Amino acid sequence: IGSVRTEESRSALIEAGFPSESVVVCDITSLDSCTAAMKGCDAVVICTSAKPAPTGEVDGETGRPKFGFPNGQPELIDWIGQKNQIDAAKSMSDS
Repeated sequence: IGSVRTEESRSALIEAGFPSESVVVCDITSLDSCTAAMKGCDAVVICTSAKPAPTGEVDGETGRPKFGFPNGQPELIDWIGQKNQIDAAKSMSDS
């Protein structure tokens, strides 16, 4: 099963041919969402990461584009989100 952040992303994968039962929407910043998404899973592979994107601004000194994290700062995604996924996976082994 693969997890995505939005229903839009899920729909795109289904339209691309992935079986609907193989794609779930999961907010990794929520332990409850992670736990619900992992019900029935035997293993977890964590592939989430905060993803920088251009902000549309340019650094006046260097002329280079500025980047930001529109989908969550690294601490929220890479630390809390991954911790939630690990804690949810551990809770599955307890049930």
